[in-house]
Amino acid sequence: MRWGRFETSWRSITVGAILLCVGYAILTLEDFSPAYTASYVLKDYLGTAVSTVGLLFILAGMRQSYRVWQLKDLKPRDISVSKQQHDTD
Repeated sequence: MRWGRFETSWRSITVGAILLCVGYAILTLEDFSPAYTASYVLKDYLGTAVSTVGLLFILAGMRQSYRVWQLKDLKPRDISVSKQQHDTD
């Protein structure tokens, strides 16, 4: 896809999605702890931090993907060379 440029962006998005799921799983497990105990607060902070890092990875991956689609980096091919290659095929 696009000369392999999407690999890094999709890797960041995938890591971010996994971290977001893990963070929400930790926040769900928080509900099984007694309210406002040390484990409750620890799970709350840890789940929120992991989810936030996951969201940042997703946003960074989306930014990288957007930058790939910007056409300013691409150089146009010479049409005459394209026609010659097409005529010989």
